[in-house]
Amino acid sequence: MSLLEKASAFARAKSLLHRSLELLSEEPSSAPAGPAEPSVFDVPVFRIRVKNTEPEKNPESAPAPSRTAPPVPSAAADPAAFTEELAGEVASLEPTIDLPSRLFGLLKDRLGIAKGALLLHDTVRQVFAPWAAAGYDAATLRRLRIPPEGTVFGRLVGSLPVEVSDPKGIADLRRFFSSRESGNFERLLLAPFSAGDRLLGALLVSQIAPPIPAGSPLTDCLARAAAAALPALQRLRDEILRPGRAGPVSPREAREDLTRFLAAHTRGTQPFTVFPLSLERCRKRVISANPWFDPFRLEEDLRSVVSGFTADLGRAVHLGRLRFLVAVRDLSAADTDLFVHQLASLLGSLFHATSFEPADAEVGTARTFPDGAEGTPEAAAELLASLAAS
Repeated sequence: MSLLEKASAFARAKSLLHRSLELLSEEPSSAPAGPAEPSVFDVPVFRIRVKNTEPEKNPESAPAPSRTAPPVPSAAADPAAFTEELAGEVASLEPTIDLPSRLFGLLKDRLGIAKGALLLHDTVRQVFAPWAAAGYDAATLRRLRIPPEGTVFGRLVGSLPVEVSDPKGIADLRRFFSSRESGNFERLLLAPFSAGDRLLGALLVSQIAPPIPAGSPLTDCLARAAAAALPALQRLRDEILRPGRAGPVSPREAREDLTRFLAAHTRGTQPFTVFPLSLERCRKRVISANPWFDPFRLEEDLRSVVSGFTADLGRAVHLGRLRFLVAVRDLSAADTDLFVHQLASLLGSLFHATSFEPADAEVGTARTFPDGAEGTPEAAAELLASLAAS
């Protein structure tokens, strides 16, 4: 029997509770001889950790448990209670930059997502791209850039999850996966994050374990979770990560941009302090707390923070690998520690429960431009080349 046929047959059970009681009441001899084929969409109803709010009962007065039918966990008996609890946890997430990673991590742990990704709309490239993911290879994460037009994302209207199992829809999505991953699924689940007619993103799931069939309990749970996350997610996209961020540039283009900026310096005004900056330690600290954060997105977010932080007093350009060249007016070369202290404090407010130290923002040798002479493009280019090589 194929995977789809098995899942369809399983889904015809009267209810999750009915099926679970049948399984629990079967004798050991009735177990199948071989291991069951894993299901694509499974909700770990039988191992969900649910907080016990009832007072502890006296062991002496408690009835002896049945040897033939052990008690069914409350999450299996009442999926609605589990959904309510999960929605509450999702709603409590703060809208910091690492919200997508923390949201995905919560859903992954509570729903048992083995392979999936949280895709958000990239306003610069006009695609839905992964901000957090688990289970997929690096090639898939590079290719998983889905345009909103001409794909199954056009089906995501409203807040209801959509199961993609038709041949055309599956073939349409396979091209966004690596050749190894594209052959590992016949069904996908997409749970949209929609604000009115605006699609902010979607949770894409290709495998959940252990085996419990997909159906209304799972889709209802995902719909409630998406609705609970929407206010924080919308605030993150609209207020913290504003659209219109500059696209990536090469190190050469970055130096040329900063050269023009410095060469336009007005003679007689306060000179710029120019120095190299690395946030590699910051990246490692964020990843250690958010292992599902997509590295490419994290680099873009950190680049956006540095650029915005220096915009009022100067300019910062990205050289790649979280290395920057920074030019700041009204800052002496001996006071770059003040810059990194304030930057570390800002990062701490933007990333949830991540404490940054000033040493996490590594600063190289600082130079002054212009240094006792009129600033020229040639002098600026020479200075920046030497700093970039340091």
